[in-house]
Amino acid sequence: MPIDVLTTHYPDRHGQVVLNIALSHPADQALRQAAADVGQRPQDVLRERVIAGIARDQKQRARCLEERLESLLARHEPEEVLACVAGLLYGRQHRRVPTAP
Repeated sequence: MPIDVLTTHYPDRHGQVVLNIALSHPADQALRQAAADVGQRPQDVLRERVIAGIARDQKQRARCLEERLESLLARHEPEEVLACVAGLLYGRQHRRVPTAP
């Protein structure tokens, strides 16, 4: 589903993050039709689709990371990989962020 504009806002008083989504007219009509087909509100169908899309992306990223780790572990000992990751994470955590003058 094409989304023209997607903006996020800070969490509301219930801790829910508000999304403003501007859909093209055809996408809006398709969403309304899909919602009517399953007897749901369009915003509920959209919420489900956004959540499902995020979950798919997270799974894909995890698979990609696992593949890269498997490749590293084929050439390096687990201890070497772990030490390297720890060093990188430590360096990122302690990197100085430049302050504006």
